[in-house]
Amino acid sequence: MPSRRCTAIEGDNPNDPKVVPNLVAGREELQANHYARAAAHFRSLAEDGNVEAMRELGNLLMRDGCNIPTDKATGLSWLRKAAEKDDAHAQFSYAQALLHGTGTPEDDKGAVLWAKRSAKTDLAAAEVLLGYLYFAGRGVKANPHEGIVWTVKAAEQGAPVALSNLAKSYLNGVGVAKDLHQAMFLIALASERIPPTQYQLMSRFSQTRYAIASKLSVEEAKAIEKDAEKWAPGKGALAKVLTDAEKWSPDTAPAVPGHDVADQ
Repeated sequence: MPSRRCTAIEGDNPNDPKVVPNLVAGREELQANHYARAAAHFRSLAEDGNVEAMRELGNLLMRDGCNIPTDKATGLSWLRKAAEKDDAHAQFSYAQALLHGTGTPEDDKGAVLWAKRSAKTDLAAAEVLLGYLYFAGRGVKANPHEGIVWTVKAAEQGAPVALSNLAKSYLNGVGVAKDLHQAMFLIALASERIPPTQYQLMSRFSQTRYAIASKLSVEEAKAIEKDAEKWAPGKGALAKVLTDAEKWSPDTAPAVPGHDVADQ
């Protein structure tokens, strides 16, 4: 198979007009795939102490792909600087990098630390990540109850991965007693809210839905999905899940199911 070749990207030519640092312009260049020019905007602003630019530059340097100025070690350094200045999104990205060993050796305990700092700001993606860490027992003692609590916080904001993870918990009896109706209800909510471009996640949601629906009648599944159409996100919208979590007995805990890490 021939190797993949990268072609030059319009707007990244060295002869292009000189960049006048601007955060909005940098984001527009990034959206247009003009990575070098975006990096030039962000780097200048980051060096002047702009926290958002630190985060944008860090995330850009951590990416992989043609014509992207990848430098994971430097990217991680910029994310750390933004995270230390209490940027919740940078804290989340930094936690993910530590968890996956991107640009650094894996550090589960560090991932928990930064995920907690980010999740305390109500950032849904960080709440999903922290919930996952408690479910999986990575960097912290496994605690399905805490996993449910943090996942509910994100799910009540409508985060699709959080809703799917709760569905898996009901399907497998992790953190809550097995309940196929609740599982079907939650995976229906998750499926309604997933962005159409998230193909891999859509595939995993479909597998979860099939695993649940195969244990119900067609009529039951359709009726539950119809009920799910009436649900709206909001604080307290999943109070039943928390009530079920309080009743759950950890003595009968099965193996932890494959929860997803985070909403992107």
